[in-house]
Amino acid sequence: LKRAGKPFLILLNSQKPYKEETLELAEELKKKYQAGVISVNCEQLRNDDVTRILEKVLYEFPIVQMEFYIPKWVELLADDHPLKAELLQKIREMCREKTRLKDAVGGKTAIASQYVSQTLLQSMDLASGTVKVRIEVKEQYYYEMLSVLAGVEIKGEYDLVQTIRELSAQREEYRKVEDAIHAVRGCG
Repeated sequence: LKRAGKPFLILLNSQKPYKEETLELAEELKKKYQAGVISVNCEQLRNDDVTRILEKVLYEFPIVQMEFYIPKWVELLADDHPLKAELLQKIREMCREKTRLKDAVGGKTAIASQYVSQTLLQSMDLASGTVKVRIEVKEQYYYEMLSVLAGVEIKGEYDLVQTIRELSAQREEYRKVEDAIHAVRGCG
């Protein structure tokens, strides 16, 4: 099944599926065959057991598509900007490493980066094999980017609002003399 690329699950049939030695055997099989293993008592299967088996099998299917959601302002950065370049590299690495749906559950989509505050598994569609991941960037880098664009140091919301007020006032002053400036430039 592995060579054929087919998802599968090993069911370890036991009269006592939750006994310590059964769970140890399940762990050994998991390591030996690199596959999911569930210990069950097939004579006494309950709805919960069937649901657990089906869920576990679905997690063995391949990831068909990974969608990453990053803040819009990060998208606007140049591809060679250190923040964006590192995020793109980490995303590429994750896409190479995460091949099965089970690889994306339980916090396994976390990205270790100085720029990332948290990575959230937004959703996983087991029917289509689509995984959606939201990446949140630390707020300080947003304000650093704004500082570079504005040419003024902006450390937080207060500084941002203050800078916008100042720039707005300067813009109004400029509009009052805009025609005169154009005339001077035109005439010399």
